[in-house]
Amino acid sequence: MATALILSACLALQAAARTVRSPTPPMGWNSYNTWNCLPSEDKIKTSAQGLIDLGLDKAGYNFVTVDCGWPSEDRDAEGKLQWNETLFPSGGKALGDFIHGLGLDFGLYSGAGYLQCGSEALPASLGFEQLDAESFAEWGGDSLKYDPVGRFQLELCILLTMRRYDNCYSTSNTTMVDSSSAESQSPARFQHMAAELDAVDRDIHYYVCQWGIGTDVGDWAAEIGNTWRISNDIYNAWRSIWRITNQVVPYFRHTTVGAFADMDMLM
Repeated sequence: MATALILSACLALQAAARTVRSPTPPMGWNSYNTWNCLPSEDKIKTSAQGLIDLGLDKAGYNFVTVDCGWPSEDRDAEGKLQWNETLFPSGGKALGDFIHGLGLDFGLYSGAGYLQCGSEALPASLGFEQLDAESFAEWGGDSLKYDPVGRFQLELCILLTMRRYDNCYSTSNTTMVDSSSAESQSPARFQHMAAELDAVDRDIHYYVCQWGIGTDVGDWAAEIGNTWRISNDIYNAWRSIWRITNQVVPYFRHTTVGAFADMDMLM
């Protein structure tokens, strides 16, 4: 009976939106908390193998996600994103094949701004949504974490406890943080990428990393995302967990099977 109810809820959500939904919150490993915006092919492969060696895959940790720092500074002549050849000499498709060969899912990351945060040069996906969604599918991506913000260094997050949620390069490629602008608070950028992911010939889970900026975020984010972030970054202290736990409470009305409020990654 319970299984039938869960299946019915999943089907209802998929009928309302084509974004791929999971019946339970997604589980896996993301490179950011360990490697910040300095991932590499060897680091990702070692960590993916670690999920297998430690048996975490059997507990449901099936996603391996490459977070910020993977692209080259330049798109190719056709405007397509390129992997940094020094950090990822085999490229995205080969990395995806390696992760799939372990029986795991390949998670990708991009930003909903002109550039990735913490960078003055690494391209994000604003204005290239269709082309980038097609690339994510070609590389064998199984999920996309779509971030309006990249990351300040963790130490800076701890020091700037009173800052507004950063929202990077949403209005130009010169102003990194402008979280109060209409562009930063609008759902349009995330809805655009959701539509482009729907158009590709591959099932891709969509993780909206919007940070709860603006009003009624749960209303629109639950319609397009398998998960959506509701707060600033976690950091390695109990008070951070206490803060996020309180912040997530109002989102209970939007959270259901296939639509999960995201409290950030455990450290």
